[in-house]
Amino acid sequence: MMRTTHVRQSGVTLIELVVVITLVIVLVATAIENLLPLAGEAERVAVERNRVAVDTALRGEAAQRLLGQGREAVMDLEGHNPVSLLARPPANYLGERANADPAEIPPAHWVWDPARQALIYRVRHSRYFHSEAGEPAHIRFQLAREGSQDLFGLYLRRSHDYHWETDGSELARWLPGGAD
Repeated sequence: MMRTTHVRQSGVTLIELVVVITLVIVLVATAIENLLPLAGEAERVAVERNRVAVDTALRGEAAQRLLGQGREAVMDLEGHNPVSLLARPPANYLGERANADPAEIPPAHWVWDPARQALIYRVRHSRYFHSEAGEPAHIRFQLAREGSQDLFGLYLRRSHDYHWETDGSELARWLPGGAD
């Protein structure tokens, strides 16, 4: 009499493998869709941080000059690159470029245009950014006076209106106790 033994093979079937791969693809796609707005939010925060740093350095230098040397010294500051007032420029600052065309500035970089007296930032995540400045998405700041004729300072002023669709709510979803 012959005995037949059944050997159970262990392993993964092709169908099981396809199901697992499909689930992984769906999970990755969902994660990317949820994380992408965070990139826009991170860019918004970085732009604002750099703008505030340059604006603070500009206001401080103008106040120092006004108190130490008078209003003419502040007026001399009007034609200068405000990024040069920082102890260390942002890592994504490319320097001065006369008559800078935003289309020629790499995304997520700053330049100072001495011809137009403008600090320009080229937006990387334009999906989350809206502006009156047109394409490519960019922000332009210029030096402006504030105060009276005799006692004034300088600040960094937007050359056009813009807004980011990200407002921190995307980031709040990922923080402990954040929005639902």
